[in-house]
Amino acid sequence: DPAKVAGKIVVCKGARGRAAKGQVVKQAGGVGMVLCNDAASGASIITDPHIIPTAHCSYSQCQELFNYLQSTGSPMGYIKTRDAEVGVKPSPVMAAFSSRGPNTITPQILKV
Repeated sequence: DPAKVAGKIVVCKGARGRAAKGQVVKQAGGVGMVLCNDAASGASIITDPHIIPTAHCSYSQCQELFNYLQSTGSPMGYIKTRDAEVGVKPSPVMAAFSSRGPNTITPQILKV
């Protein structure tokens, strides 16, 4: 419903593709999107290009978000950009398409 979405950040979950969700939100007038994983996806985060500001959250993060949304009549939120953090140990998240190693093609390279 464009009247409910216009100017808002929309929380999305479900079967439609991640990028397609953003297109629907934008067409309805939304200014941002939070993508929520289901229980089967857990903490797997996929880095996709999006046409609107988007945060992709794990299942547990989304459970906290849903609890917050149900606890207030006027939920507020924003999406803020961050610089890459170098040297954080252990790395907080690794892309789902990657692995920590060993690298069978170039054994000298070790992902940590």
